[in-house]
Amino acid sequence: MRVLVLVVLLLVGAPMARAAEVVGVTSAEGWLIYGAKTSFAREAGPPGGGAVVVEATETADPWSSGAAAVFNGAVKAGETYTAVFWLQAPTSAKISALLLTNAPPYPTFARTELVGAGDWKRITITGVAKADAAPVQDALTLHLGRAGEPVRLGPAIILRGAPSEAELVAIEKAYKPAGRAEDVAFTASDGAVLAGTLRTPSGKGGFPAVLMLGGSGVQVRGGFTRLQERLLAAGIATLEYDKRGCGQSGGERIETIPRLAADAEAAVAFLRARPDIDPSRIVVLGSSQGGMVAPAVALQDKRLRGVVMQVAPAVVGAQVVGDQVARQLVMQWPRGGSYADQRRFVDGLLAIVKSTSDPAVRRARISQAVGDAVKAERIPPDAAESIVAGLTDVAASSVLDYRPAEVLRRLKGPALLIYGTKDVMVSAVQNAPVARAALRGNPQARVVVLEGLNHFLQRPRTDDLEEWRTLGGGMSDPEAMNLIVGWIEATVGARPPV
Repeated sequence: MRVLVLVVLLLVGAPMARAAEVVGVTSAEGWLIYGAKTSFAREAGPPGGGAVVVEATETADPWSSGAAAVFNGAVKAGETYTAVFWLQAPTSAKISALLLTNAPPYPTFARTELVGAGDWKRITITGVAKADAAPVQDALTLHLGRAGEPVRLGPAIILRGAPSEAELVAIEKAYKPAGRAEDVAFTASDGAVLAGTLRTPSGKGGFPAVLMLGGSGVQVRGGFTRLQERLLAAGIATLEYDKRGCGQSGGERIETIPRLAADAEAAVAFLRARPDIDPSRIVVLGSSQGGMVAPAVALQDKRLRGVVMQVAPAVVGAQVVGDQVARQLVMQWPRGGSYADQRRFVDGLLAIVKSTSDPAVRRARISQAVGDAVKAERIPPDAAESIVAGLTDVAASSVLDYRPAEVLRRLKGPALLIYGTKDVMVSAVQNAPVARAALRGNPQARVVVLEGLNHFLQRPRTDDLEEWRTLGGGMSDPEAMNLIVGWIEATVGARPPV
């Protein structure tokens, strides 16, 4: 984790003499929260100026909700360890703080019971480890099931040894997070209030920023974690928000590209109004469906510095959907026929979608056709429900007639398009040539095909369509990450924070 390493070095390299050694640093937004709702805020109390707000439901079990900050270094039996963290809790709150091995049976080597003080407080807990433990195996854990009211947490620092008061003061002064997170809201052109999280680097403002747009269907924040970490370390702010009608965002869930582009335009306007964001250095990055929204925003907003389109369709929507479903059926159910056979079947379903605007009629006809295909062993029984759901979702009919290449032909200025050769959702073979042809008149556009990457810019090891869930989150491939971050840095003229 580059962010963690930078913070640790800042602390270890600070001009202070102490015996305590840093073995873990968790920023305010880096706590692992369970059993509770969370949000991010900027606070004057904790070092670094950021806080995570934890809203736990009070229960009889103190461990029903909580927060954990891991030891990033190995733990040695018989040695003393101290956790230092910053907490603001109401005076009625009862919180247990423990140092323990974060796996059953959760052996504990230090415990203290806390009562909220109302104001921000620096808390320390010290204990002697009972057993050796590998990195990230041990943790500082807070039990919040009896908090009753929202609790705010600042950063947590794990030390080997027992620091003096002077050392603790020096640690607090030296702490500098890579960035701060803040939950925000902005209003779309139809009045819908959209909820997002803005992350800004440490240091003086005037930051470049990247607006991040996810794919089709229900999408909430959390899809760009690794990329956000890299961008913050490079001095670039990020904004990600729940799509309308999803998560904490209001409004009706509408999946048309013009509506989603209007929402993204409202997000860009919000960024430009922030005093800590440079309004002339904003990039819009979209993945999959978001990659179709991004250039649509750029056509309306000539002030954007650039757009990044990850695995975004360039061919007409019906062709993309037909190819997606047919490819997956061939991979999952070879006995159902060739790609051409399955493509004819799927094109028939798409014709039904386009033939009627009545949702009930559409669902009935598609369900009948899919049921007949199951009986004929054209498709596997366990695929029927997902096919019906996908083709009757509001996203389906809105995208079938959309022609992304027409938007790309009109796009001017810096643009980066990325495809993966292992992507069965948006075929690089079909889409990359169309994108290149559409962008032929834009000398600042670049289309890159990365060998061996899937729809999530991961490097899969098998042809299992569900393997992406086990590969550690989206954009885990270093080549893809370096390409995207490097292009954005060059485009916005980013300078890493000092």
